[in-house]
Amino acid sequence: YPDPSSLRMAIEAGEVDMSAGIRSIGRADFDDLKDQEGINSHFAEYMGPQNNLHFNRRPEFAPMNDSRVRRAITLAIDVYEIDEKIMYNTGEIAHSSVRPVQAYYKPVYEEMRLRPLEDRIEEAKGLLAEAGFPDGFSYELWYPSGAGAEFDRELGTVIQSQVAKIGIDLELVLIERGTYFPLRSQGKLPLFFRGWTHDYPDADSELYYQMHSSSTYLAQPLGYNDSHMDWMLDRERELYDPRGYMYDPPERGEILNDIQDYMYETSFNVPLYYDHFFDVSNDWVEGYKYWKTCDMPYQGLWPVSKAIPDDWADYEPPWTE
Repeated sequence: YPDPSSLRMAIEAGEVDMSAGIRSIGRADFDDLKDQEGINSHFAEYMGPQNNLHFNRRPEFAPMNDSRVRRAITLAIDVYEIDEKIMYNTGEIAHSSVRPVQAYYKPVYEEMRLRPLEDRIEEAKGLLAEAGFPDGFSYELWYPSGAGAEFDRELGTVIQSQVAKIGIDLELVLIERGTYFPLRSQGKLPLFFRGWTHDYPDADSELYYQMHSSSTYLAQPLGYNDSHMDWMLDRERELYDPRGYMYDPPERGEILNDIQDYMYETSFNVPLYYDHFFDVSNDWVEGYKYWKTCDMPYQGLWPVSKAIPDDWADYEPPWTE
């Protein structure tokens, strides 16, 4: 279906058995549909991607290689406004790069974000002045064409207005999709969004592949290479117990907490929000539930079947001679 509203009408009319796909159902539509008689809702909390704003630290993308500038931007971004205007209050504020359903989650950004925005703006302006930008500066945020472009533009527009309060003139740059992703892999994007998911239920899944210097997923494209972070990530892996976090030695939890503190202190990124997976199905669909063993629940669904109506023999066949 070309748009969520068309899909909603088809489900309500019984023309479609169920939805299956990230954001296939509009957020506002999901809230309405789940309360309708004869329609079942399916919700997987925190299973969707966590959206982050990432800074490129390479010298050619200065001043993002200055932690004071990154910190100023982090202070200026109002994640609660983002959730209200873009997510329609259906997202979950991300106060860490580890999601709340993982062991060792620590909401390191929360205390700062609960401060009055006016105070944060003043602190951010002071940091920019200290970094040599008392009047702010101009910069670019790049996003790809194609699926999700409209959402990224809306998200970028909100952030654009927020950082303008500290003097940053942020231009949104739309890049052709086939060009954008190679540029990201090559470390040539200045400032960009990226949704991050977890492959296995452990904080390591959300930290190691973002920040270890060996990571071609993100650390290398960001020009990020921190020997202290590498040591912490290597050490927590040495202490990992495959039987589950409850068997980990206390030192592992301490290190994973230190990693989240260090991310916040150095403004590694700006965690924005965690997304969820949500779908709906008509009553005659049976056995439909998410396969929650990986970060892509649509790679596997429990066996789904369709109930045969008692009066099936009275139906006209869906073919003609």
